Amino acid sequence: MIALCSLIRIIYRWYYVIKYCNFTIMISFWRRKTQAPCLLHWNHKNPSVLLCRPIGGFADILFLIHTCLQYAKTYHRTLIIDTELSGFKDSFSYYFELQHPLPTAVLTKFPKELLPILATYHSLQPSLKNKIGFDKFNYNTVYDESSKTYLEADSLLPIRFDLNQDNNSELLIYHHSDGFCAEDITTLGMFSYFNVLPEISNIIYHRIKHIVSGNEYEAIHIRSTDYKTDYKEFYKKIKPQISKPIILICSDNLNAINDARKYFKEHTVLTTGSYASLDNTKLHGIKTLKVINYHRNVEMLTDLFALSGASKLYVSEVVTLKYEKIEPRLTGFSKIAYHLQKHQGQRAAFFKVKN
Repeated sequence: MIALCSLIRIIYRWYYVIKYCNFTIMISFWRRKTQAPCLLHWNHKNPSVLLCRPIGGFADILFLIHTCLQYAKTYHRTLIIDTELSGFKDSFSYYFELQHPLPTAVLTKFPKELLPILATYHSLQPSLKNKIGFDKFNYNTVYDESSKTYLEADSLLPIRFDLNQDNNSELLIYHHSDGFCAEDITTLGMFSYFNVLPEISNIIYHRIKHIVSGNEYEAIHIRSTDYKTDYKEFYKKIKPQISKPIILICSDNLNAINDARKYFKEHTVLTTGSYASLDNTKLHGIKTLKVINYHRNVEMLTDLFALSGASKLYVSEVVTLKYEKIEPRLTGFSKIAYHLQKHQGQRAAFFKVKN
């Protein structure tokens, strides 16, 4: 029975690939390199390493990488970025590159070949003692809600360190989620260091050039799967404010998109063509085929580029049940979209495409 269920899951995943995945994105996936070029910049003479393992969504990833990058620059450490555990479920190097050389070495993918080297490194982090094997990491994590921290499962010690002071350890690991990232996303300097790979930028532009080429449009972003939004009430609220004939709707919920077409009948309602859920299943951070993760990540970046190119952007607050209280707030992705929409120079540099 277990084998049959596994077979059904595999068949369903490949059915999804065949039915929903864009052919151009799939070709890009199969062409992508298996080894990050930054590995060539590995500095064997500098044993001081900071391994950044962010957890969470796209905004959390960017915020935590930027935080670790600042620490690595300040204390002259090689920074290794491992986003396989994050909502990306993939390597950072397949989507982004450094805009310009930095004084510290940065590896945008964690190469498994480094594990035997890191296993010999000395670390003062108590949670990492005997937890770095020659072929894999030997630690598991539990999340402590009260301290908003990931703990090593055996010792129940945090897998992070004080970012405000130097550390004598050869190896430091920052395994953390910031939770909706920084309150003030405008302080995020990430867009000054990395940009989207040219190949992905080209895919993005050709997917939505019918929207962004010479058209003024207003955009709506609705997230309503794992987090909830009363999008019908939100549509009613913003309708009097919309003045452009073209509206872009980006959402992870197919019902929200279909209802927007019905509600804004006097407008031309467009989408980026990104996959949306019909059963409220969240789209990111789930274990699935690598090609599906790659496809959804490229679609996420496509939505971000399209939303941030609008003349006006409307984003609904999401509702989460937390500590038995309902707390409406903007998601980290929404904050990034708002920030790039207000700073078109950073948007152009980050995506490397013309609007």
